[in-house]
Amino acid sequence: MTIDSMPFDFAKDLRKPEIRDRLKLLGYNSDRGDMILTWYEDEYFRDVCARAPLDVRTLLVWPNEESLGGWGMRWAEDVER
Repeated sequence: MTIDSMPFDFAKDLRKPEIRDRLKLLGYNSDRGDMILTWYEDEYFRDVCARAPLDVRTLLVWPNEESLGGWGMRWAEDVER
């Protein structure tokens, strides 16, 4: 996986039941306006949160072989921007 392909790789993996189940457990709801943002390994948490829009809930995802489905997931928290 390359940095350029990461968003496409995650989009492809959305078909996996374990990914869909995790999104459901986390309360992700695209119909409500939630969005997914890829977190690149060279970014600090504060920096990736700064890329997230202020007016929507944003779920951060990153490749993580130790996580179910191969992706880590975390909601962007409110940080000073």
